[in-house]
Formats: sequence, structure tokens, C-alpha cells
Amino acid sequence: MRVGASTRHAPVTGFAVEVNNSMTPLQFGLNLPEWLNILIGSWCEAFVQVSAFVGATVLLFSLVEYKFKG
Repeated sequence: MRVGASTRHAPVTGFAVEVNNSMTPLQFGLNLPEWLNILIGSWCEAFVQVSAFVGATVLLFSLVEYKFKG
């Protein structure tokens, strides 16, 4: 059997996107601007959470180093 590009890749289904219309529904009934709002909001929240964790960790280890150093 010959293996070509058409037999290796399955067609993508579940999306109905037109190039010039960003209001066309994507998967789960959301359109492109709604997906972008969800993604960007999640990235911003994750950045704040990671920054807070790193800051708290730096403060904790600085306090431990201060207490045990002198």
C-alpha cells in the first residue's frame, strides 16, 4: 500500500471558520474573539499567580537566610 500525504493525515473536523469572518462559531459555540478573551485572560491570571508564588518564595528564602546567617 502506498503511503502518501492523504493517508497519513486525517482531516480536521469540528471547526467552521471563514477567513474573513471572525464571528463564525468555533467549537463549543464560541467565536474567535471569545476564545481570544479566554486565552489572554488565562495567561494574565497565570502570570500573576506565578509571579506571586515566585515573590513569596524569594521572600521566604531571604528570611531563612537572614535568620541563619547572623
